[in-house]
Amino acid sequence: MFILELVFVLVPMITYALVAVGVSVSTKKQFGYCIPLAFISLSLITYVGQFVFHTFQFGFYVAVALVVISISLMLAQKDGTVVSRKLV
Repeated sequence: MFILELVFVLVPMITYALVAVGVSVSTKKQFGYCIPLAFISLSLITYVGQFVFHTFQFGFYVAVALVVISISLMLAQKDGTVVSRKLV
């Protein structure tokens, strides 16, 4: 039971962190400035998707797509590092 509760807490946190890293890599801003943007935008996309499609699945699919894009942005940096030192 504890493992399931831990998963329900960690998965959204990891999702928001990965999206924030993708935003910080693409905009060259610090990670701390991108966390609120990632949190607000993913929450808004999830709830607007629920309002329009009457299910939260649209928001979850968008979140998964943004995580995949963020990971690909991290791996495709020009200097070859996964995350540059100034973003951490």
